[in-house]
Amino acid sequence: QPRLFDRFSQAEDLNKSTGTGLGLSITKAIIDAHKGSISFTTSPEQGTTFRISIPVQQTMVRPSV
Repeated sequence: QPRLFDRFSQAEDLNKSTGTGLGLSITKAIIDAHKGSISFTTSPEQGTTFRISIPVQQTMVRPSV
């Protein structure tokens, strides 16, 4: 879990894994670029849940004259 967002990191006990281990690190980089955050909870019986938060940028709209 501590290396979950590291590049090329994969679970050691999954022999069926065919990915590169880049998906979560790319996802985190995009979220970080948007000043957001990503967290997760995991349970052996229920899997893993990811939570992503990205702040909304408010823009001022000037009324047309």
